[in-house]
Amino acid sequence: MAGQTLIPAGDFRTSYAADTTVFPTATSRNALIAGIVLMALGIKKTIGHVDEPLATVPAVALCGGVALYLLGHIAVRLRNIGTLNRQRLVAAVACAALIPLATNAAALIALAALAAICCALIAYEAIRFGEARGRIRAAHASFAADREMLLIEGTGHAGVGAVINLSNADVAAMLGAPAVIVSEGGVGRPIDEIVLNKALFERAGVQVAGAIVNKVDLLAKPDLARTLELGLRRHGVRLLGVLPYRPILSNPTLAMVLEGVHGETIHPGPDLDQVIGGVSIGAMEPQHMLQRIGPRALVIVPGDREDVIGAIVHAHRIRAEAGGDALGLVLTGGYRPRQTVLDAIRYADLFATLVDQDTYQVASEVHDLLVKTHAADTGKIEEIKALVWEHLAIDRILEVATEAVIA
Repeated sequence: MAGQTLIPAGDFRTSYAADTTVFPTATSRNALIAGIVLMALGIKKTIGHVDEPLATVPAVALCGGVALYLLGHIAVRLRNIGTLNRQRLVAAVACAALIPLATNAAALIALAALAAICCALIAYEAIRFGEARGRIRAAHASFAADREMLLIEGTGHAGVGAVINLSNADVAAMLGAPAVIVSEGGVGRPIDEIVLNKALFERAGVQVAGAIVNKVDLLAKPDLARTLELGLRRHGVRLLGVLPYRPILSNPTLAMVLEGVHGETIHPGPDLDQVIGGVSIGAMEPQHMLQRIGPRALVIVPGDREDVIGAIVHAHRIRAEAGGDALGLVLTGGYRPRQTVLDAIRYADLFATLVDQDTYQVASEVHDLLVKTHAADTGKIEEIKALVWEHLAIDRILEVATEAVIA
């Protein structure tokens, strides 16, 4: 194989960061931090009194701190992937059980017992996850055979997977692949995120080959690419490209909306693969509402606002300048319009779905939909190809690819 590069998948998003996929919840995060602080306090007291039993507070801090730290890891995994890390739970209980020992035996003995538990846990997990690492190496070898270039898509930021000792940084190091970091548009935010991830990759011994900044509004900020290039250069990161924002790549299709809101299909419309241009909320008088419907808009409206629904359906049928370009309706509150209204929607061939949630909940769900590109999305794929060809430094990416050295 001539070369390979690992690119962490997906952009860094604020909504993503609010969930545990990027950062743990407040409770688990606080448990991790508190565990480290308490353990540090316990070790400090131990160093000062190695031959004496610890008082109750330092003993709880030392043993309980390690236990709390492990419980924080357990909480992160439980929240992220819904499974319980049993070996760490056993280790946490064992650490907490050492508190009586720490108050009765020499502090150094308690510290040694804690270290033994942690070493046993590390050894167990290294053996247990060795099989997973073997599968990754085997899959890598099968894909790399007879190929000049292998692009390895990551699963998020550099630390994703650390909960099972297989973070993106660990996998990149294991496969000997340099990393290309992908971040989202902005100025300070992408630089901060790229530098943060660079530190984690480098700690794992992974070369950071460069960075790509995605979803940049180049029309509003034509000089942003140069600003990002200079900002990243100060941190030793090479900018490999800036991809402009395109709504067709970020907005969901009607099919994605239908799946995301779990609604009842009133009428599928002419094509569920159409990409919505935006979202409008039908919460005003019909004549005002029609003026606010943008091109290819999905209108979210309570099912009992038949006046608004009727106005939108009529505008769609006659292709009116105001409101005639609506792509579909989400009828909220579980209110089913009268049959005559439903018949009018079907006659106009307008997408419509009925949901039980209120308008605010549905608008939030549509906003938070994770938009992906599928093989059938030919329009999106062609747009992506054009963007990559025009805005990505392909030659630079090929230059940073390296010969695979499997660890």
